[in-house]
Amino acid sequence: MKTRLLFLVLLFLTYGTLILGNELAQIKAISNTVQAMVPELKERSVGIRVTIGNRVGFGSGAIISADGLVLTCAHVVETAQKLEVIFANGSTFIAKKLGMNSMNDYALLKIPAENLPFFKIGNSKDLELLQWVVALGHPGGAYPDQQPAVSIGRIRGLHKRIPIEFGEKFYDDAIQTDVPIFAGNSGGPLVNLKGELIGINGAIMLLNDLAFAIPIDEIKPDLEKMKRKGKIESRSPGSIFEFFKILMDLQEDIPPEDMEKLFNDTPLGKVLKTLGGNMPKVPKTVPTIGAIFKEQQGKIKISQIQDNSIAALAGLKVGDIVVQVQDQAPKSVQEIHRMFQSVKLGQKVPFLVLRNEVSLKITVIFDKLSYARTNILKNAFADLGQRLQRFTVGIGNEEEILGCGVVIAEDGFILTAQHILPKLEKVWVYEGRKDKKYLATVVGKHEIYNLALLKIVPDKKLTPISLGKDTDIQIGSWVISVGTDNAALQVGMVSALSRHVPNFRRIPALGLFGLLGKPNKGPVRAYVQVIQHDSEMDAKQFGSPLVNEAGDLVGINVGHFYRGTTFATPISLIQQALPQLLEGKIIEGGPEYQPSEPDVDSLSKFLDYFLDPNPQKENPEDVLRDFVAKENEGFLGVYLEDHPKGAKVIEVIEHSAAANAGLKANDIINKFNGADVESTYYLVKKLRNLKPGTKIQLKTLRYDGVKYQELEISATLGARPK
Repeated sequence: MKTRLLFLVLLFLTYGTLILGNELAQIKAISNTVQAMVPELKERSVGIRVTIGNRVGFGSGAIISADGLVLTCAHVVETAQKLEVIFANGSTFIAKKLGMNSMNDYALLKIPAENLPFFKIGNSKDLELLQWVVALGHPGGAYPDQQPAVSIGRIRGLHKRIPIEFGEKFYDDAIQTDVPIFAGNSGGPLVNLKGELIGINGAIMLLNDLAFAIPIDEIKPDLEKMKRKGKIESRSPGSIFEFFKILMDLQEDIPPEDMEKLFNDTPLGKVLKTLGGNMPKVPKTVPTIGAIFKEQQGKIKISQIQDNSIAALAGLKVGDIVVQVQDQAPKSVQEIHRMFQSVKLGQKVPFLVLRNEVSLKITVIFDKLSYARTNILKNAFADLGQRLQRFTVGIGNEEEILGCGVVIAEDGFILTAQHILPKLEKVWVYEGRKDKKYLATVVGKHEIYNLALLKIVPDKKLTPISLGKDTDIQIGSWVISVGTDNAALQVGMVSALSRHVPNFRRIPALGLFGLLGKPNKGPVRAYVQVIQHDSEMDAKQFGSPLVNEAGDLVGINVGHFYRGTTFATPISLIQQALPQLLEGKIIEGGPEYQPSEPDVDSLSKFLDYFLDPNPQKENPEDVLRDFVAKENEGFLGVYLEDHPKGAKVIEVIEHSAAANAGLKANDIINKFNGADVESTYYLVKKLRNLKPGTKIQLKTLRYDGVKYQELEISATLGARPK
């Protein structure tokens, strides 16, 4: 629902089995498990629409009983005046709050429903580091299909203590994961690979995108009290000394390079430097192993392992007998410590241990990032990634690569994302990293699908990619993307299929994310149908092939709105468009399909202007006017989505200009001041140019149960709510 700062740590409320050896077969088995779980997980996960005055927000929740108990985060619902729970099948129920623990951020809702499927409650005390877990929810708010997005990651830490917003919220035993979730996932379920509810997703760390969930074992004792609306005892950080100790402990999750990037590359960094000067250079340090070794009866045993340490991440256990370290049999604990003194960041140290009389080989990597989901998946699919480079080319100008493309015919036909091309006077295709380049001809373009077909004249036959089918992937499938070198390999899980992205989701830089230099990486526009997957995508990877585990093309990557939400045009639309592209046709899209760079939010722009030592020569009054412009926009008070006949009203805000004029949900606005309403984007753009007090004339279609009636409605725009 809303953004919260944890001092400079910057946390954002987001409203398996241990794998030793990272074998591809185990990674594929995880995908099969998730695919089988998806139908039941989706029907037990819900979206929560929250109305506060004239504003609407969105979170997620988990059904935990057949009679309609819904578990979510307190920060999603505590200030709500109206709550609606939305199921994946479109059913909507008004919910009431039963009880909550505001400090520790969990709440219980009740909806009037019976015989509902619900999550089996698991045991978070049984969780292990690097266990695979699945998150469901609605990042960025629900889409028209109401389907929750499915995402996967690993447990990277347990028993984390996190104070948020100066102690107003406190996670005293959080599960830390690298599941790529975002705002709108708040309150959504975190489940194990048995489908059991083990936590409620609540926050992400902005600097490095680690996520935090409230463990279900913390919530269990309070469930009965919350049902009775009883008082829940909160757990706080305690003394000021304990509070600062917690902050110090959190530093282990923030590598020096992340803080340096914050200071050097973002508008917020400029503010911090203005207040406190430049951040001193912090050397990258090698993490300690985090284990205590003791000699007992002539053997060296592990007697203690620190939570979340390198030893814990690697899979070492208390009681393990150390047989070899770096292929040498240590004679003493001191000898083991001497071995560690020369270890470098990222170095792999092989251990041979005896556990319950069974010999185990465990490789300890002295870098916590090596245990991240991203690296695990890259390693698993590295061979496929190398093969994909035969089909992948760079797209750019004569000096640099700005995007990617994929070879679809040996005589030089290249498919790419259309939005890359307007930036280029001439289009060059790079074979390999930059080994060879060809001047390309643009054969055809399809703006609605964000596709373009190029033609080059290669000096030898190219290797075309094999085309797959939509049925080759399911929600829960692994999908692989690659750029023009190994570093660009990305692996993610399919989160949603056949997803329509309406133009009212033309999202700007998202406030605080703009201050952190994390605006959207992809073009901001509508999409008629996309595959949504949870890979992280660099801006120069658009146009790259999205393939299944067999290496068959299933999509072209075209957009990335926010963390864990990458869009690809599916193979079915590609095959539909190819005949038109080969004929040289240009399929134009309306305004909603025209890509644009994400807007820099007005606060970032305002701060950037006054903190940049060499600002662009823009009138400061114009910058200030942009900063306060939203206060001066006329406000109609409706939420809209595209409709073939115009712009459909999906909700009317109470006491707004629309409500006063008699507009209703499901009305279709087809004329504005006498002009045809071509799309939602058209109407919104017109309204943004008008001030409060402006009178407008609308024509709408209203269905009376038999036919549509055309109505004329006059409205006087109000002021945008604060």
